[in-house]
Amino acid sequence: MLAMFRMFQKKIKVLFETPSGFAFFGFNGGYVNVENLLEIIWTYLTDSTTVELAIWPLEFEKFENKSDAIGTSGIDDRITKMIKNWYCSGETILVGKSEHKLAIETELKIACRCDEVAFEVMWGLENHLHILVPDEELELREEGP
Repeated sequence: MLAMFRMFQKKIKVLFETPSGFAFFGFNGGYVNVENLLEIIWTYLTDSTTVELAIWPLEFEKFENKSDAIGTSGIDDRITKMIKNWYCSGETILVGKSEHKLAIETELKIACRCDEVAFEVMWGLENHLHILVPDEELELREEGP
């Protein structure tokens, strides 16, 4: 039973590209190490009352031009600082784009995942962005009618 508890205490970080910037999250890593993990992730990330049990916001940075923030040309200093502020040795970062994975692994020497699990988490974040990153929601409201 203790081993099961420890498994669910494992933290994973998530770098998520929002419409106006990048957000960094903590994620309960136990959900990616069990059978039927996509079903479990989907269950937690589809409901606004349970999403905050699985994932929590750490930091958000807005960018005027996100295309220069992370990719083949390197990683912007603000994203590097955000990752280094919250990353703990041995953790994995879930990312939604292969170019983000390549840049972080190459420049920061931090293991990333960009796979089916990462895509499910990104989908959940996208659906609950207004809850998890209220600053993003405010910007989107200002641009609306």
